[in-house]
Amino acid sequence: MAHKVVSAPDAVTTERIARAVDPILVELRDLEVRTLAALIETVRVGRDQVANQLDRTALANRLTLPPDALDNALLTLNAPFSLRRRGIEAKIIAGTLATTADPNLHKTLLSAHGWLEALKSNRSIADIARESGHSESYIRTRLPLALLSPHIQAAILNGSIGPAMTVDSVVHADLPSDWADQEKRLGLPPR
Repeated sequence: MAHKVVSAPDAVTTERIARAVDPILVELRDLEVRTLAALIETVRVGRDQVANQLDRTALANRLTLPPDALDNALLTLNAPFSLRRRGIEAKIIAGTLATTADPNLHKTLLSAHGWLEALKSNRSIADIARESGHSESYIRTRLPLALLSPHIQAAILNGSIGPAMTVDSVVHADLPSDWADQEKRLGLPPR
């Protein structure tokens, strides 16, 4: 989303703003908390929206502009959000949810495939557990991830499965062996 920075832009001011914005963006990308905190005046959290009011003077100083030159619309940033659960933690998802793979679920799925291959090579669960540094029960409860439908596995790997899907939710889901039933139970759209 593009914002108009100044209420009356001109070429000289636009160039100066462009030079001043770059270091701010670098700091924000690096999650410099002090930079962010210095620019925010207030944050109001509603039922499904967060409203951020930027500090006019602080922002103007960083952009080397007089405070009254800033466009009023620039100072208010509203974003929808929702609360999503992933295992035992809750996450605030602000803006549009960008799907990302759950790294723990992703890693466990890949490990489960390795353990399945080891079993096919006549290795025992005890050997696999000892070599991986996990308990036998850990291996037994997570090994079924390798038997999930290819559609579910692809969704796990590309992150489209959604943030509610975790290793624990799969382990405790008591999923059927039929792939179509698995997909239905986990809420995947039909193919």
